[in-house]
Amino acid sequence: DLICFLAFTNDELVGLGAFLISEQFWNKTLVSNDLMLWVTKERRGSTTAYRLVKEYEIWAKGRGVNEITLGINTGIDVDKTSSFFNRLGYQEQAKLFTKDN
Repeated sequence: DLICFLAFTNDELVGLGAFLISEQFWNKTLVSNDLMLWVTKERRGSTTAYRLVKEYEIWAKGRGVNEITLGINTGIDVDKTSSFFNRLGYQEQAKLFTKDN
């Protein structure tokens, strides 16, 4: 299951979130993951990201998801975004490592 939510202000796209539900490979537990959560630089700190995340949570819960996840893999505003996710009740569970190719 896959969905994309769009956020507009005055007919201008100011944010989007793409999300996926899948089964964990070792059992049948449903988990949801963000593929992308983006808000324009001008709208960061507004309610745009909050509204996108809340729609994501409603969608995931409505499909029986056991675990809802959000990640930060851009390296942009990591501390601010982590704090935002924490305020919404999310806790850090993993680390992401990258290597230039």
